[in-house]
Amino acid sequence: MTPDFTPDQRDALIAGRARDGVAAQQRLRALIRLWQDEPELKSAARELALADTGSIDTRKLRYPARIPLVLEDGDHDALMAAKYGEGTEAAAVIRALVSIWLSDSGLEQRVLQVAREQRAAHSRRQH
Repeated sequence: MTPDFTPDQRDALIAGRARDGVAAQQRLRALIRLWQDEPELKSAARELALADTGSIDTRKLRYPARIPLVLEDGDHDALMAAKYGEGTEAAAVIRALVSIWLSDSGLEQRVLQVAREQRAAHSRRQH
């Protein structure tokens, strides 16, 4: 999947790696995991995602920046369940999560923790 973002969102995701060592893709996967686990975050993201409407051409103008993202099966399944159950497109949910992350310093700390846990689990599977 390759969600699209505003240039500011993309730049913030990329700058995070220089700041704390967490790559944009890792940060996005951590946000998706937290979205699955935290009902309040899920609700806030849903509201923002449902407001993210418009034609494909309009969205391309608003969100010209893209970041490739490889999802684990469970994360992909959760995003597809939201799409079919609530009518929220996966890319809109991910953009909503990034918007919330940019405005919530408490979420940033949880994202870093989950990203580090995911990286450690991935390393253990590789060995």
